[in-house]
Amino acid sequence: MHGAPLLQDVVILLLASLPVVFVCQKVGLPALVGFLLTGIAIGPSAAGLIHAPENVEVLAELGVALLLFTIGLEFSLARLARLGRIIVGAGALQMSATGLVFAGIAAVAGYHVSEAVLLGMVVALSSTAVVLKILADRAELHATHGQLSLSILLFQDISILPLLLFLPFLDASRQVGAGDVLETLAVALLATAGIIVAARRILPAVFRQVLRLRSQELFIGVVVLSCFGTAWLAASLGVSIAIGAFIAGLVVSESEYSHQVVAEILPLRDLFSSIFFVSIGMLLDLDFIATHATQVAVLLAAIIVVKTLTGAVAVRPFSASPRVAVLVGATIAQVGEFSFVLADEARKLGVLMPESFQGVLAASVFSMVLTPLVGGAASRFLRDYDVPGFDPEPATGGDDEGAVPTKSHVVIIGYGLAGRNLARVLRETGIPSCIVDFDPEQIDQAEQDGHTAVYGDATRSVVLRHVHADTAVAIVVAVGDPAATRRVVAITRDSNPKAAIIVRTRYLSEIEELYRLGASEVVPEELETSVEMFARVLECLDIPKNVIGAQVEVIRAENYAMLRETGASERHLESIYDVFMAATTVTYLVRSGSPAVGHKLAELDIRAKTGASIVAVVRDGSAITNPGADFEISSRDILVMLGNHGELAESRGLLDPPADP
Repeated sequence: MHGAPLLQDVVILLLASLPVVFVCQKVGLPALVGFLLTGIAIGPSAAGLIHAPENVEVLAELGVALLLFTIGLEFSLARLARLGRIIVGAGALQMSATGLVFAGIAAVAGYHVSEAVLLGMVVALSSTAVVLKILADRAELHATHGQLSLSILLFQDISILPLLLFLPFLDASRQVGAGDVLETLAVALLATAGIIVAARRILPAVFRQVLRLRSQELFIGVVVLSCFGTAWLAASLGVSIAIGAFIAGLVVSESEYSHQVVAEILPLRDLFSSIFFVSIGMLLDLDFIATHATQVAVLLAAIIVVKTLTGAVAVRPFSASPRVAVLVGATIAQVGEFSFVLADEARKLGVLMPESFQGVLAASVFSMVLTPLVGGAASRFLRDYDVPGFDPEPATGGDDEGAVPTKSHVVIIGYGLAGRNLARVLRETGIPSCIVDFDPEQIDQAEQDGHTAVYGDATRSVVLRHVHADTAVAIVVAVGDPAATRRVVAITRDSNPKAAIIVRTRYLSEIEELYRLGASEVVPEELETSVEMFARVLECLDIPKNVIGAQVEVIRAENYAMLRETGASERHLESIYDVFMAATTVTYLVRSGSPAVGHKLAELDIRAKTGASIVAVVRDGSAITNPGADFEISSRDILVMLGNHGELAESRGLLDPPADP
């Protein structure tokens, strides 16, 4: 079986990584540290459990492609344009400063000029994979230092192509003219532009047609195909696979379906990027570390210190807070995954010696391992410092029309009849809201109605994070799928303990479970109809609206138990009895044909016959209080009667005209 060795290696990799990651989580270390340590443990220099490392490297490349694809989804073209000044300015400043410092250090240490320049280029790059994972785990992707860090990383990722094209210049044994390099660069740039144009024309239309079929399997397949297909096309045209995947994500980010794409691709990305981290650890030579421990430690310390400083200096012009600048520097103070690509190509060209390659590799792996610890230490050290506000958006731009509210808003999940009516009322009362629906036609309708709407599956936490469900004041779940409803309630309650979660359900059996999962109010459709009918009947019996409202609240507060049980409990019956026995005042219009017309109150003797009292009479707009026994009733009089509901109902029977035969 040709696939058996690969399958065996994957099984070994997972079996080895799971306990290591478990231990790391128990002691408070990020999972990626566990994956790196797993790679070191099962690599060729340690246990040597992996028989075909090249197969693992192929899977790792898929992980890098998926990682860059999701980064592209996070940064739309419009957003890149708005952040362009920061990306180019801070990114170029950080890379040039770091590269010059390390090239100078290497030159002073006796390295050849070409090798010193190459080391500066390698160390200047940081790890998008590590930083993205750390920021996501800490929910800091949208924090100020998270946005600035990712801006620098994007510049570095885009720079990998020109750096690779520059490598032949460092090989003194090869005669490569400037014209050859410029020609290759021009072809690569034209290919990139062509891919962007083609993808923007094709991918959105494909996604729209697939979504109309409402097949989740087909949708996931198209998502993966768009990522790997664009990456393959880029590689065929001489562009990096990672850059191709990034372009695909960037194009898809322009569609209204981007957040659902993220939700579908995340499990695959996490799986393959985990294999990538393991493959990085497998490259490490433990014998080299043992014999060059001092040099590796010095290089590691230099990487962390210098990159923290250069990163902080690079973003200082774009942030008013020194604390934010230091956090950015500490976040990117490691060597990146593309550094390994660059170093490996340089090793093959003979620009980087094997000993230097292992030294850089060792320091790089350990810098990745230490990044979460360095970032956490920097955050704790600077915790007491104030963080002035920072908005990377243009100062002249106001709130975008249709922008998702960020706090104190209502999230409506499901744009059916109930969701549509609620959204309209909220808009008319000025309460901000956002609609989430998995039906593209419903999203189109919501946007036509003037609402803020996001396409996505609300059972995915990524989609709920995008609509800021964690800061909403209320979350209304009005979808027809019971399983989806339960999952949404559980996720939203976990992320937002204070929000009011109001749920509509068609099934009585779901009520208790939804309350257990954290729902604040559960509105069952069948029972609400019964409650409404109950209220209308009470109105017909002249029961005041406040009393009716109190009874309806009693029924709802008891989770509709009175209506769901086979027989009403004694407590429920007593509650209704109390309503009917409570004294109240009603008005009664005496119609022509009433047996009371022309008779005196003494003759009617209402009080003796029913127990109710006539305390006032309104005639021709004038009130007559406490009418005497000889007061004669006329047609169109309005009688004000006092008594409990049973007494008043009996009195009305004496006053109503006889039925028309």
